[in-house]
Amino acid sequence: MLRGTVHVRAGRRLRPLVLMLTVRGLLPLPARAWGEWAHRRVNTEAIENLPEPLRSYFRARKSFFVENASQPDRLAAHSAEERRHHFVEVEAYDADPFAGFEQQFVREGRGVSPTQLPHGDCPWQIELLTQRLAEAFREHRWEEADEAALLVAHYATDLTQPLHTVVNYDGQLTQQAGLLRRFEVDLVDTMLDQWVLDPAPSIAETDLRGRIFRELLESYQHRHQIFEANRIAAVG
Repeated sequence: MLRGTVHVRAGRRLRPLVLMLTVRGLLPLPARAWGEWAHRRVNTEAIENLPEPLRSYFRARKSFFVENASQPDRLAAHSAEERRHHFVEVEAYDADPFAGFEQQFVREGRGVSPTQLPHGDCPWQIELLTQRLAEAFREHRWEEADEAALLVAHYATDLTQPLHTVVNYDGQLTQQAGLLRRFEVDLVDTMLDQWVLDPAPSIAETDLRGRIFRELLESYQHRHQIFEANRIAAVG
């Protein structure tokens, strides 16, 4: 979570999700974010994955980070500006977008362009808030640090949701409307208590943009599994 200090990778196992989506045909409802219980679980696990003294700091504030894990989603319900912080549709840029995005985001360190902004700015927000969090820690502005940590944890978790990286995020372009809710809320809430998350150890991450890009690319690569599992589930 902290640039130059530690970066938390919330454990995520997509294969069990896809397999269970294949088995369970769940009723579609509209949504645009991980469900509340998923965010609460990730925040809980992330705190315990931190090294000291960060673990003690966040443990003392655990109720705040868990109870308010989905506060950004509630803000997004009333703000288009907030909503675009939760996703990034890189594939909308061109036919082979990731080479250009890596050049822009990682190698050149450029910001989001006006034409990209409607397709989400999640990667830039993660960087901005991580830097804000580190600065607030250095200057002992604890309330500001907590707010930044809550937001960056939420956006980083959203980036690991493959449907937050595609234009066809709800299956609306492939006659799979309602897929987003079925996958990230109904399915996750049903199975969450049965999973044992296995987060990778926290590490000192010096290349923040590089790490964000790798997480985005890995998330995007799982998109076809979700669409195909939904097709199989739809026919029983």
